[in-house]
Amino acid sequence: MRWIERIIIQKNRFLKEVRSSFRGQRKKELFTFFVFLIIASFFWLLQWMKESIETDFMVPIEVINVPKNMLLTSDLPKSLNINVKDKGATIMSYYFSRPIPSYKIDFRSLNIERGVASVASDEIIASVRKKFVASVEIISVFPETLTLHFSRGESKSIPVSLLTSITTSSSSGLSGSLRTFPSHITVYAPSDKLKEISKAYSEAIVLHNLNDSITTTVRLQKIDGVRLVPDQIKVLIPIEPFTEKKMEVSVEGIGAPAGFTMRIFPIKVSLVCYVSIDNYNRIKPSDFKLGVDFSAVGVSSSAKYPVKLLKSPVSVSKIRFQPDDVEVLMEETR
Repeated sequence: MRWIERIIIQKNRFLKEVRSSFRGQRKKELFTFFVFLIIASFFWLLQWMKESIETDFMVPIEVINVPKNMLLTSDLPKSLNINVKDKGATIMSYYFSRPIPSYKIDFRSLNIERGVASVASDEIIASVRKKFVASVEIISVFPETLTLHFSRGESKSIPVSLLTSITTSSSSGLSGSLRTFPSHITVYAPSDKLKEISKAYSEAIVLHNLNDSITTTVRLQKIDGVRLVPDQIKVLIPIEPFTEKKMEVSVEGIGAPAGFTMRIFPIKVSLVCYVSIDNYNRIKPSDFKLGVDFSAVGVSSSAKYPVKLLKSPVSVSKIRFQPDDVEVLMEETR
């Protein structure tokens, strides 16, 4: 008998034993157990409904009667965490029949100084208590204080700065600068705070081993007492297949004083970089600038010094050159 046939036989035996366990006396015992379990749960529920219990409700927050020329610039929590105590029956009614009340902050009742207003916990509790049935005891509220920032329409446009950690696969690379949509956002804040803001920062974009262009949505970092519109942007990360390109690039002497010439040997080095296939024929030696800085050499020096990369196209990556140091001879030309 083949092993698969043995497995099938063992499976059938097992299923037969499982079915037989629910017949006869075992079936009656199981039924009796569930009946007593239901009865016990019912009496437990009745007892629970008579006892005082504590629980938390999430009470939505809403700001009302805000004039058209006033703008709420702070990020309020969406809800308050209200800890309450009452009989189990009353608590249960809020889960099944009664709606959870909302907490409405009336702009007309706020004491606003320099664009800022605060609502303390005792005021919150007093207002929320009226929304629950009289027997409900409010024990605590979180957050204990709500701070609201308002602006009378002051605004300005600021650029967005991206915080990124992006790597590509070994055969790909960034084919240009990251683009944001939009590139500028509108910021609303009280006038004194508005003067301090010059740019908005994104939350970190962490992407690794990319091999194709992608567009992602990223939120902007919040600033206390400030409203950003929009508060998130789209970012295009251009990725293309890359290939290796080699070329000869001249090395220049940088910063030599009047009357001196920096003689460099060799005058050209072999530069290797990775470039997208589409840009392969567009990249030329003149797009790069390699140099040796006079400040590292001195007037009477004659030795080898490191070559520095002074300019390169944004569309290339993994730049290296050989040799990476050259001999420099200072020649007086007076």
